[in-house]
Amino acid sequence: MVALGPDTITVRPAVITANRVRVQFLPAGAPAYRVAVRSASNDWDTVYTITGKSVDTITVPYGTFKTFYLSAAAMDINGTESQFSTEYSLSTSLVVLYLDPDTSKPAPPSPDQYGIQLMPNKPNPFDESTMITIQSGTDLFADRTWLNISTSDGRLVRRIQVTLKKGLNEVLYNHGFLMSPGVYICSLMIDGLPAQSTKMIFRPM
Repeated sequence: MVALGPDTITVRPAVITANRVRVQFLPAGAPAYRVAVRSASNDWDTVYTITGKSVDTITVPYGTFKTFYLSAAAMDINGTESQFSTEYSLSTSLVVLYLDPDTSKPAPPSPDQYGIQLMPNKPNPFDESTMITIQSGTDLFADRTWLNISTSDGRLVRRIQVTLKKGLNEVLYNHGFLMSPGVYICSLMIDGLPAQSTKMIFRPM
């Protein structure tokens, strides 16, 4: 006789940087969840167990530009699994710029509420490097903040993690001569959501 397990869940995965994947489980509230990933074969390469969370981040065992498949199941207090969800096809070359808010943490900040302001980079236009300054009135988002440097058509060029502390935060951006001359967008991302953006002009001497 087959044990009666939890209902099949929905998983919302999003590649946030390199091989880091954010997963959100719906409905929330199960004691634990199992996340399975595989590449080209029909066998799972890795299965992760996530306990006590409906949103978490995992590191998948793949290099750059690798397509892989992800599905998830819920576990009850007896360790019985639900059926695994529909598989999602993802790629480590894909970075998602928008994510659903993580409701287990404080809401993504409004600049007015938390005194967060992305200042214009200096110098601008710039040649080899430029300083990006962020003013913050809180330490709440210290480990949840990134700067995305993108082309004007949305192609991600660079992603920089920022330890956002109360006060002035300075990030020296060196482009590494990988950029073509033109206008770029610097976006302040908190919990995967854009808070503010400024324009940067790269003009080699």
